[in-house]
Amino acid sequence: MGTASKPDPTLNVPEGQDASRQHLSFNVTVVATNTCGTPPEEYCVQTGVTGVTKSCHLCDAGQPHLQHGAAFLTDYNNQADTTWWQSQTMLAGVDALSTEPNRFRLQILYEEALASYEEEIVQQLPSNKLGDLEDNIDQILKWIEEWIKDHSS
Repeated sequence: MGTASKPDPTLNVPEGQDASRQHLSFNVTVVATNTCGTPPEEYCVQTGVTGVTKSCHLCDAGQPHLQHGAAFLTDYNNQADTTWWQSQTMLAGVDALSTEPNRFRLQILYEEALASYEEEIVQQLPSNKLGDLEDNIDQILKWIEEWIKDHSS
């Protein structure tokens, strides 16, 4: 299995904890076909339960404290230093999303997952097409049920 990670302030892994046990996809390479920040741009988050309001921020790939690249999907973060991936805003006219919705996807590299984790827990989904998402989720849920049944005491 894994060994305890040394504290790394860039990853925010608490001393004595193995980050790969806290976050299954920790440090796995992720490719996003659409990420904000090149060039710098504003993105807005809708907030509010009854009335929709928006909170806008700057995304700049050239500024470490303002970037939101795909690597942030698999890093270890905490409440004091939250990280996330951010796509370009659709309001800015990202035409590829309407003409080629399958281009807008995230891909965790299967071969790297196999190299990083026990083979029995790495599952390759049959399709990355948006229309097949429900079937993929069903396959994942069936696998989880089988795994729990096989590993129950």
